[in-house]
Amino acid sequence: MSAPAVMALLAYEFYRISARPLLGGAAGARARPPLPGALCPRADWQLQPEKITPLADRLRAASKFAVETLQAEIGGTPAVEPPHTNGADPQRTAEQNTLSELLRQADELATDTSAEGEEKYHAIIAQIPAAEAAANASMRTAK
Repeated sequence: MSAPAVMALLAYEFYRISARPLLGGAAGARARPPLPGALCPRADWQLQPEKITPLADRLRAASKFAVETLQAEIGGTPAVEPPHTNGADPQRTAEQNTLSELLRQADELATDTSAEGEEKYHAIIAQIPAAEAAANASMRTAK
């Protein structure tokens, strides 16, 4: 679902759970205001918030619809292998392996808050642009 659609559903849910319409009665009676941003989806439901479908049910229905639509469009066809791999793992160049190793080390050191860990992390991060450029260059020459 798109962000505006989810926001609308949230506004409806806020109205459903917080709106208590003033039906009249005692003089000076006041209705409790609904949550900020609460909207009623239909004008004729202003006095009947119980008619609004709960957020969880709407999301469940939207998810089911999306899955059914995708399954119908895909039709159960098997995934197609990219033509350049022929089902085998692509071979990496030495430069790509170097870049991969630097990224792995940076990921490992990212949580190390010691002074030594931070120093190693910054040293590895400084090497990544050059390794990335070398890996890109090796890919262009391999084609």
